[in-house]
Amino acid sequence: MIPNKKIERFNKVTKEVFEVFFTEKTIRDIAKNYFKKGYQTQINLQHTNTFIDAYVFSSFIVDRKKGFNPPNTFKNAVDGTWIVGVQLDKNAPESKTVFEAIKKEIFTGFSIEGYFVDQLTKNFNADYTDYLHALNELEKELDLILLENNIKI
Repeated sequence: MIPNKKIERFNKVTKEVFEVFFTEKTIRDIAKNYFKKGYQTQINLQHTNTFIDAYVFSSFIVDRKKGFNPPNTFKNAVDGTWIVGVQLDKNAPESKTVFEAIKKEIFTGFSIEGYFVDQLTKNFNADYTDYLHALNELEKELDLILLENNIKI
């Protein structure tokens, strides 16, 4: 996660395009909550109920003043950027397929959707039917991505 980087989002219901961003403090709070809640092994594909056997094995927030410098691959990362390392379970049947999708740059990053879904359902009186519909649409999109890229899970 990169602080203050605007991320474009699209609301399928209202057809609105909007931007979100996270401050350094928000990213730090998210990272703390992530580990406090034990989400290190809760990794799914494209916001679906398809979980993979993987886990976060390293995590840090870039803070050059404190000596937390980014690795060379991310040498231009700004302070406040949250960097994680994730390991796929090599014995899991889907690991090879997921790794191929990563190499083909079909999967290029991570989302912390679980945290925000919890917050949204607490903060907004969302209609459960709309939630199920959105979840169903996401699963269809993932199926299409996997089909188009000839990836089997």
